[in-house]
Amino acid sequence: MDFAFRFTERLAGTDRASERGVVRMAGEGPRGPLPVRYGAFHTVARLDGGRWRLGLDYEAGPADEAAFEAITGS
Repeated sequence: MDFAFRFTERLAGTDRASERGVVRMAGEGPRGPLPVRYGAFHTVARLDGGRWRLGLDYEAGPADEAAFEAITGS
């Protein structure tokens, strides 16, 4: 499975981060290409012992190709 992310918001401090955007998921299945899917997301992470850990990761709603393509500069 291939994932491509476009971000509408990326906020980061020294030990906390928040990212919002749209993800595109595509890939090959045993019978050929799988349907391309899109989804809006929001993640919140914290730095713990030198590693970033997700504290919140949720699907923020439906999205489509137009929403993905409308986000530039990510």
